[in-house]
Formats: sequence, C-alpha cells, structure tokens
Amino acid sequence: MNAQEKDEDFGPATPSWAESALQSAVDHIAFLLETAAEGHQPAWRLSHALLGIANRRGVLSEAQRDKLARAIGIFDAVAERVLPTDIDRGRIETGLAAALVQVCYWSMAPEERKGVAQAKFCDMEDYARLLRNAAHDSCLMSGIRQRDANRRREAAIAEFPFAPASDTTH
Repeated sequence: MNAQEKDEDFGPATPSWAESALQSAVDHIAFLLETAAEGHQPAWRLSHALLGIANRRGVLSEAQRDKLARAIGIFDAVAERVLPTDIDRGRIETGLAAALVQVCYWSMAPEERKGVAQAKFCDMEDYARLLRNAAHDSCLMSGIRQRDANRRREAAIAEFPFAPASDTTH
C-alpha cells in the first residue's frame, strides 16, 4: 500500500519517509523565508533557504510549490528593506526570481523537466547561487565586524584606569 491509499481499518496510510522528508524540507524553507521577512537574521536565513531549494529532492506537490512560492513572494516584498545594504539590490531581485523558477522546476515530474532548456535553467541556478553567496558573504562580514568591535571595546576597557595604581615603593 502506498501513502496515497487508505487502509479501511486505520484511515489514511502514513506518508513514506521520502514524502515526510520532502514536506519537512518545504516547511523548513518556508519558515526560513517567512522569518527572514520579519527581520530575523535575514541574510543567514535567506542563504539557508536558497541552499534548501538548490538541494531539492523528489517532486513538489502543487500545495508545496504554492507554499514555497508564497514564502518567496513574502520575502521578496520586504527583501530590500530587511537585507543588509552590502547585498546588491539587482542581485536580490534576480536571485529571488531565479529561486522561484527553481521551485517551479522542482514541482515538475521528471519527464516534464526534460522539456526545460537546460542552459537557461542552469543560468537560473547560478543567479540563485549568486544571491545565496552574497547573503552568506554578508553574514561572514557581519561576524568579522562584530568581532572587531568587541576587540576594540575590550582594548578601550583595558586602557581605562578603573582605580589609581597603588604605589608600593613607600
């Protein structure tokens, strides 16, 4: 019995491991994009969402495709406002459009995918990857800047005389 069949005694069959893993991946990617849109670590979450899309396995259902398309749209509406300014605005627009193409491709059956112009699809994968890399690079630079600020603060505190030095020569 497959996951789509119904056992008369026990109701719908349990989804297969592959179906559960696919749904979990979709839910996680949508969560990353939706929370990034709220301003929670947007560059980090975008980078990981795009990685999840790039690592697609299986075939999305229409509902899964729509869920991801909606999450991309939600993020796209606020991306320029929530992402760090060091990420090129054109790259954001092109990369998110490319991610949407990837999601649509993910929802196609293997025989349908054969009709897709592979060179153009490879371009879409690369545009999404460029955005993913830019978001990742922004995260790395943010960490470098934060550690540098911490070092400067610690150096300033170390130089501040909290109490007069005691003179032990008397």
